Amino acid sequence: MTATTSDSRVSIPQLELMKDWSEYLVDSVQRAVLFGDVLRQRGDIFLENQARGEPPVLIFGYDVLIDGRTLDRPCNYVLMKIRAPQGVTVDPTKRPVVVVDPRAGQGPGVGGFKLDSEIGFALRAG
Repeated sequence: MTATTSDSRVSIPQLELMKDWSEYLVDSVQRAVLFGDVLRQRGDIFLENQARGEPPVLIFGYDVLIDGRTLDRPCNYVLMKIRAPQGVTVDPTKRPVVVVDPRAGQGPGVGGFKLDSEIGFALRAG
């Protein structure tokens, strides 16, 4: 079966293909706009952090013990003591927990970005 136009004949499968193609184009443009918005939001967060002196993104309180940027051979590490949140008691007789955050992005929140991170578990364990 064919549908006629003023210039030529177009078959039904061709019309369906054009419809599918137009839906695909709309979807790809919408995704591109959403992706651009995510990049804009991430850029805004980056600029805010830079304006504040690039503070750590920890949700726990902390005291800086050694800042690697001030060493004779500067490095990109900071030795911090994490303060326990309110309501959590820490047993001073237990050994301290040392966490090295590799910044590889593969862990479940090693760096203390959320309560369910390894730091959060260690603090709750006392």
